[in-house]
Amino acid sequence: MGVTLKKIFVCAYRCSAVPQLATIRQRAIQQTAKLLAIQLLNVLQENSVVCKNGCSTTNITYLETRIVNGAKAKPGEFPYQVFIKIVWSGAYSSNCGGSIIKSKWVFTAAHCFSFFGIPAIQGEATVGVGSTTIDDLEWITTIRYINHPSFDVAQTINDLALVELSESLDFQNRPNVKPICIAEEDDVPYGGLAVASGWGSINQDEIKIPYNLQKVTVDVITVETCEDLWLASNASQSWHHRPETVICTKTPGMGACFGDSGGPLVSEISSGCWVQIGIVSWGKDCLHAYPQVYSKLSKYVQWIAENSGSDVC
Repeated sequence: MGVTLKKIFVCAYRCSAVPQLATIRQRAIQQTAKLLAIQLLNVLQENSVVCKNGCSTTNITYLETRIVNGAKAKPGEFPYQVFIKIVWSGAYSSNCGGSIIKSKWVFTAAHCFSFFGIPAIQGEATVGVGSTTIDDLEWITTIRYINHPSFDVAQTINDLALVELSESLDFQNRPNVKPICIAEEDDVPYGGLAVASGWGSINQDEIKIPYNLQKVTVDVITVETCEDLWLASNASQSWHHRPETVICTKTPGMGACFGDSGGPLVSEISSGCWVQIGIVSWGKDCLHAYPQVYSKLSKYVQWIAENSGSDVC
């Protein structure tokens, strides 16, 4: 959500009989306009943290030692992270991760709303915000979800969705509720590190939601390397992606697991400034002998803007 300040034009009448007084008045008006513009900028920046300085400012820290399946996130470390409960017909429900991008919009994966081709019930999902612990989340109802029109559930292509909340989130008075910026093309740190977060299982052999939000530092590899590794693996999930629409990570023994789908992958573009580069999409297992695949957000900015009502940063 960009902040655009229009130029403020100040008109002052000149009186030829008292030019000095007119000049003083004009300067006073211009000075007042300048002060008002500064105050307006401050208010807009406080209320619109998404695009402040072009990134989202938060206190994420990389893991100094790599722990299998990650470590507990600190309070306030991931203010954009959400927990999504998805309802299907009958009593069945499932969980996914997601991220706040605007006051009424959340990102997640499209496959979260499609169970073997069966769509989830519209308007029945709930979104938990504002905490790193399950019990302290504030739950918000939703109006609808919008899957990408070219999403292919069988091949997990174009795997992203938008979720519209029933009420606007308060960014100004909720320090632990903030949006995350969308990365530009050059923000993807190929050969470097990124951070994933979520409430997915911490054990591949047991589908159990952890009480605390988990985080993990992962290695970002090139899509060419990713494709070669998948094609050489003879894994059941064949490679069928357009290289420009995905991001891959490969860090043996750690990364996303069951329940982390739809969650954010973020990168630090400067000290303390983070942007979301991807959405957890798919992988072979939680032990990560194979690369994990994420939807690459910078390739979907136009679709996101068209469907969420305004431009994004």
